[in-house]
Amino acid sequence: MITFVIAFVTAFMTAFMTVFVIVFVIAGERFDDRNAIARSPSVHRR
Repeated sequence: MITFVIAFVTAFMTAFMTVFVIVFVIAGERFDDRNAIARSPSVHRR
């Protein structure tokens, strides 16, 4: 039972972190696009 709980928590945290990273990357790309339009295209060439 304890092993099952540990596996469940590990899987849940992994899925949560994956979703968080995906959302963060998408939001970051949109934010970079807005900044590139506002300032200059050279910001995009990191």
